[in-house]
Amino acid sequence: MVVNEFTADLIAKVEDAVKDLLLPVQKGEARPPKVIEGYLPPKRSGVADDFPCVIIRPENGEADREGAKVSALLIVGCWSEEFDGYKHCVNVMERIKNALSTMENGTLAGKWILQYPIKWALAEQQPYPFWQVEMELAFTCHAPQPLTDWEE
Repeated sequence: MVVNEFTADLIAKVEDAVKDLLLPVQKGEARPPKVIEGYLPPKRSGVADDFPCVIIRPENGEADREGAKVSALLIVGCWSEEFDGYKHCVNVMERIKNALSTMENGTLAGKWILQYPIKWALAEQQPYPFWQVEMELAFTCHAPQPLTDWEE
């Protein structure tokens, strides 16, 4: 439940960060990236209508009495016939990074504290005309602490 809430909060933040960024598509007019939870759906046609996109999924985590830590993987995917099409992915990644870095108190949805560094990587091999950048994010959340001194 906590991980699903975290994922929903992160999706909302990313959607807001990229909502006005228009990117090329294989067929049709430029549009903002779709934000997809988990994994791309199975393909139903030869058109890559899921691109541009940002796939968000929890990657790993841990919990103890002090709180929880969760890592997320964000995969930015873009389509472009230009040989510098990777720049679209980098622009999306920068929008997300800037939105996260400027959160009030570095906190997502009032409870998830962004941990630095924000990591990203552009794969050396790209499946042209598709381009991809991966981002790794880590957040912590403090657990409620039990009262040890009861007063009536």
